Amino acid sequence: MAPIHTLVTGRRPRPPRHAHLDTPTPTRPPRHAHHPNEVKVVGHEPISAKVGGDVILPCHLEPPFDVNNLTIEWRFKDKIIHLHRSRATDDETPNPKYINRTSMFHDEFEKGNISLKLTKVTQEDEGNYICFVPKLQSQVRKGNVTLILDENGSQGNLTATRGTDPGVIVGIIGAFIGGAVVLGALIIIIIYCVLRCRRREPNRRENVDPGNEAEVEIPLQDLGQN
Repeated sequence: MAPIHTLVTGRRPRPPRHAHLDTPTPTRPPRHAHHPNEVKVVGHEPISAKVGGDVILPCHLEPPFDVNNLTIEWRFKDKIIHLHRSRATDDETPNPKYINRTSMFHDEFEKGNISLKLTKVTQEDEGNYICFVPKLQSQVRKGNVTLILDENGSQGNLTATRGTDPGVIVGIIGAFIGGAVVLGALIIIIIYCVLRCRRREPNRRENVDPGNEAEVEIPLQDLGQN
């Protein structure tokens, strides 16, 4: 005997689908939620270093963005000194002066860290460096870092370029204030002396006039007696 469903509808029922066929296949979320157009290359404030030492020139993508599939260039004086090609394990150093002196942090590429390490710093290394991501779909694809040689020899950030030593400025201001105080004291002494001399002149005149009258009267008395 045919099933009840077949007798009523005249069609055989479809077999039930398996659960895995009804459940949609989960898609893997993108590694980065940010669109490339929102990402920008960010440089750093000026960095100081000692001749003969090592220094890191900071540069990164903000917000963090994986750059493993991108080409990264570091330029100095309009010349490429370090080049990382997409997914390459070994970087290139087109400039002979920087061979075996530059390197990047490949394990940090996923976080957007594209900083450059420079070793055995020389006098010629001082200046402005540019980190450039040419294939980044963003309006800001370049970052700047200025390297300044520090005679004290410690690496650090500089909020401004070289200028007058603050100690020298303080000394100049102190000398100016001291000179002004001395000049003011001299002016006061001169004014005091002038006023004192003026006060003495009337007294001298009063002392001289009676004496002159006495000298004139004495001869007149003598003439009367004769």
